[in-house]
Amino acid sequence: TPLSAWLVVAGLALVWLGIDAGRRERRATAALAARDHAESARRAADARSRELAHHTGDVLATIAPDGAIREISDGCRDLLDLDPGALVGTRAADLIHPGDAATTVSSTRDLAAGADDASLTVRLRRADGTWLWAEVHLVAVRDGGALSEIQATIHDVHARTEAERAQADAEARFRTAFEEAPIGMAIATIEGRFLRVNRALCSFTGRTQDELEGTPIVRLLHPDDRDDEAHALARLARGEAGSVRGERRWLHPAGTIVWAAVNVTLVRDAAGVPQHVLLQAQDITERRRYETELRYLADHDP
Repeated sequence: TPLSAWLVVAGLALVWLGIDAGRRERRATAALAARDHAESARRAADARSRELAHHTGDVLATIAPDGAIREISDGCRDLLDLDPGALVGTRAADLIHPGDAATTVSSTRDLAAGADDASLTVRLRRADGTWLWAEVHLVAVRDGGALSEIQATIHDVHARTEAERAQADAEARFRTAFEEAPIGMAIATIEGRFLRVNRALCSFTGRTQDELEGTPIVRLLHPDDRDDEAHALARLARGEAGSVRGERRWLHPAGTIVWAAVNVTLVRDAAGVPQHVLLQAQDITERRRYETELRYLADHDP
């Protein structure tokens, strides 16, 4: 009968709806379980990371997308002399030196735009107002593709960075002194081959930088002075002297002789291993000419 057929169809529909609802429920349950598993794994990873940070001295922090600090490990007491409770809820940007703000903003924008992580070196403000150099590694955590938080690992690199900056400053000062020196200066191998020369040395030898660099020192000297210079360099190489001095005749491309007072100093690295030599050469041609004239006058004085 029509009624019976309708009841059969309705029953089948109910069964189908029940099966479909069961499938949806199982999918939802599986998705929920997967989410819970992922959350548990994340928390476990956080716990392991914080335990690692406790033993390594690094500081771990969780930062909200708006820049607020949600959590920070106890290491901030040693690093910044600040209590974790005093930092939670504050803006991470407030700890960063104004000169490093642009770098930080750029990195966080990259994370928001889809980057997985970012690393930067910034100065962080300590409780006493001083600044400390730190390496910060940022990792994006996403929920459905949207940035949900940033996990930061902060490592103290203050001593290393200050040492690097001091070295860079020292190198810059040496570079200026080297290039602007009024006397000829050069860095050469221990064997006596020019590596780097300044303008004054180019000027009094009458050669360009390209002509000098890579050339053995002795090749530019008068033949009668080459053995003396080679012997002096050999003494440096054997460690028999820290520096050697002498007056040498240099061959000028114009065919003239240029006299120079030469000082060569052995330069060692921090471990005491010889690295290169520093040569200083001062043009004394006029002095030698004057001395020659005086001797001539003395020998021919009636």
